[in-house]
Amino acid sequence: MEINIVQHAKGGEDGVKKNLDRFSALPDDVLLAILHLLDLRAAVRVATVARRLMHLPRRLTDLVINVADLIPHNGDFSPHTADHVMSAYADAIRWFLSAPAKQRSIKTLRIAFYLIDPYLRSIGDAIAESGGAERLEFAIRAHLYPIDRVRAVQDDVFARRLWAFVAACPVAFGWLTKLTLQNISFSDSDMLHLLNDCNRLELLSLIRCCAVSNSRCSILRIDAPRSPLLALEIRESFYPGVELTSLPKLERVFCDDRLDIFIGVFPVRFGNVPRLHHINLAAPHLMYYSYRNPGQLFPALSNLRVIHLSNLDIQKMFWTLHILHGAPLLNTLSLKVLSPRCYLTNVVEEAPDFEHLNLSLLEIKGFAGLRADFEVVRYIRIIMERAVYLKKIHLVEQHPFLRSCGGVSCSRCQVIEQQTNLLSKLFADAGRAPEIAIDLMSGDTGF
Repeated sequence: MEINIVQHAKGGEDGVKKNLDRFSALPDDVLLAILHLLDLRAAVRVATVARRLMHLPRRLTDLVINVADLIPHNGDFSPHTADHVMSAYADAIRWFLSAPAKQRSIKTLRIAFYLIDPYLRSIGDAIAESGGAERLEFAIRAHLYPIDRVRAVQDDVFARRLWAFVAACPVAFGWLTKLTLQNISFSDSDMLHLLNDCNRLELLSLIRCCAVSNSRCSILRIDAPRSPLLALEIRESFYPGVELTSLPKLERVFCDDRLDIFIGVFPVRFGNVPRLHHINLAAPHLMYYSYRNPGQLFPALSNLRVIHLSNLDIQKMFWTLHILHGAPLLNTLSLKVLSPRCYLTNVVEEAPDFEHLNLSLLEIKGFAGLRADFEVVRYIRIIMERAVYLKKIHLVEQHPFLRSCGGVSCSRCQVIEQQTNLLSKLFADAGRAPEIAIDLMSGDTGF
């Protein structure tokens, strides 16, 4: 967001001066509230229009300093440009954090930068000298260049650079509460050292990360029993698998449903994660359990409250009953199913027999006509038989050519209402009828 305090000024230079005077005359609290709404470049620009404002950016208590604000828009990704950008970025970090700690207390400091020397040490030292922040977040990306322009041999160079940065700046990394790593390679021992050094870390996000070059086929094992980590995100992983051996405080796991052409969707295995209560995965991530004894998954589900599963084959929906069986505290079961191709087997008899006392919401997202699909309706009936306190069933259908009716009742809306009533009547013979909601999404809308 940008503010132009001289735009539309009347009276030429006199009008501009009056506008500047009025803006500068505002109380510091009001000016700081305005600066909090601006990005790095705009905040500095506003501060330079009058000497009266120059001290204000360094009094901000919530700072977002992103190197992306300094990257040229002409597509120049040369080494010279990378060096120039990071040099300017390091100067900006030092300037923003140079105010004496007694003049302000930083609540949140979010910084995003590239893993380029010799600027990393100065960034870490500036943070340590500033006194830190209540919440400190790093987003570190290995490459300024497009990923296809960087050879794999350079991955190890960036990995060594990251671990040297961690070792040189223990204070800054010791204060981290969130860390995002992008295009970084590391081994199991590297991960353990990282989590031990970041002893306040609550959220770790790994984007397009992989194993070091001498162990490309190694799965990622995270065994950190003393880590305070609460949430783990893995996006576009190049690991062939992930094993959460021991993370006793972990509460949330997210893995995207990206399908790699070489390794497919990587399997995820759960070890000692007793506090895990929220999972967002693609169904193939659980292939280790679905193709073997699903009971091995039960210890990881004992405290689970919410699970979102995408890329679920509609013929394997009934396998999720094992998840429901092993998660007695689950209150939300959300499934995103794939379009059916053909039905070959009758799997209803394989469904485990149990009673669930906590599930209140069943959500199924998928193809057009979902609400009329035989397997889906049969699955819902079985869920209702087991989840005795189920309150709501939410169906979301994706229609490729759907257009909004703008809130005006149309024939399509009337059909949906009729089919909703049919479903209600269909389930009423079970002795109870949960609330049923059906939503239609356009084909280009993600859900």
